[in-house]
Amino acid sequence: MDGENLDSRVIFRYLTVQKIVENYGAVMRADFTVLVEMVAASDGLDAREETASDG
Repeated sequence: MDGENLDSRVIFRYLTVQKIVENYGAVMRADFTVLVEMVAASDGLDAREETASDG
């Protein structure tokens, strides 16, 4: 996977998270932050696996 595609995915997810937090407020922020961190960590593993399989 090239860096440009990864960057656009990350930006899209970040903006999505920001919109959800804006709509639902601080009540869910703590639990949701943990979920986002877990998803971000799993995306990092996926990107490394794809890079390894490319070359």
